[in-house]
Amino acid sequence: MTARHYVLPVVFALLACAISLTHTARTRQNFTFQPGNELDYYPGYALNLLAGYGYRDCIPTADLLCQRTADDQPEFWNQAYRLPGYPLFLTGVLLFTGTERIIPPILLLQSVLLALVVLLTVALAGRYYGDGAALVAGGLLLINGALFYLASLVMTEIFFTFLLLLFVWGFLHARRGPALLLTGILL
Repeated sequence: MTARHYVLPVVFALLACAISLTHTARTRQNFTFQPGNELDYYPGYALNLLAGYGYRDCIPTADLLCQRTADDQPEFWNQAYRLPGYPLFLTGVLLFTGTERIIPPILLLQSVLLALVVLLTVALAGRYYGDGAALVAGGLLLINGALFYLASLVMTEIFFTFLLLLFVWGFLHARRGPALLLTGILL
C-alpha cells in the first residue's frame, strides 16, 4: 500500500474520534462512578480484581470497592455472569490510570478504540474494494449514531468490535508462524 492509501482511513478515524469525544462530553451526565448503576457493573469487576477480591459479581459500594464476601449472598456473589475479557481490559486501564476518577479514562480509551474500528474498516474496504468503497464505508460509520452512543457507555461493544476487526485484519494478512498464532488468540 502506498502512502495515499493510508490518508483516507486516518482522516475518517480522526473524525470518528472527534465526534465520539464530543458526543460523550455532551451526553454523559456524570463522569463519576455510580454505584449500583447497571452500566457501571464492569468497573465494579475491575475494581474487585484490583483490590484482590477476585472475579465475581458485585454491586459496587460507594467507596468504589465491593467489600462483600461470598458468605453475604452465596447464590449471587460466588459467580460472575459476564465474560472476563472486558473487565480484564478495564483492570489494565485502571491499573495504568489509577482509581481516582475511573470513568473518564475508560471513555477516552473507548473513543480511541472507536477511531481504530473506523480506521480498520475503511482500510479493509479500501484494500479489497477500492477508494470508493472506503469512502462509503467511512461515511456510513460516521453517520451511525449507535457507534457513538455505545462509545459513551462503559460496555463491551466497542472493545469487542475492535478485537473482531483486528482478528479479521490479522486473518487476511497472516501467512504463518507468530502472526497466525496471534490471530488465533484474538479469535
